[in-house]
Amino acid sequence: MGRNLDRIYYAAQKLICRAGESLEMFPKEKWFNSILPSGEPTRLGLGYQQTPCILAAASGGSNQHYPGKDIVRYDEKDYPNVYNIDHYETIENLTIHSKYHQILDMAQVEDSEFIRIELQKYVFSIGPKKLPHHHSQEIPKAIKDAKPKPDNESN
Repeated sequence: MGRNLDRIYYAAQKLICRAGESLEMFPKEKWFNSILPSGEPTRLGLGYQQTPCILAAASGGSNQHYPGKDIVRYDEKDYPNVYNIDHYETIENLTIHSKYHQILDMAQVEDSEFIRIELQKYVFSIGPKKLPHHHSQEIPKAIKDAKPKPDNESN
């Protein structure tokens, strides 16, 4: 499966990512271990520590309007909108994505139950995307008020 998975990854990167975006694939278990079971905004501890540039990070599951993770950066050059919110969309189930069959065609991989089961083990993160609120005068409330996941705050 490794070779097919690599081909699917590269095809997804070509078909889903826009200029300036990248695709990350990681185990679904890691994603769900980092967010609250409700899917509500969860403060991340995935190596994003408060620094002069990176101030906050939060993620939310599929019940959110834009499932994924948001990273807030401070950039005084963008005054008065000094907070830059980079959104990374998360695809929790590639097999129901609108471009799934195009991805398989490009990867030259035949759809099968085995392929679908293997893909269910991963999530795909795409970004950074610049949403309408990319530049802001304040950290968005959903990110600022994101709750840590009690059982895994060091994630």
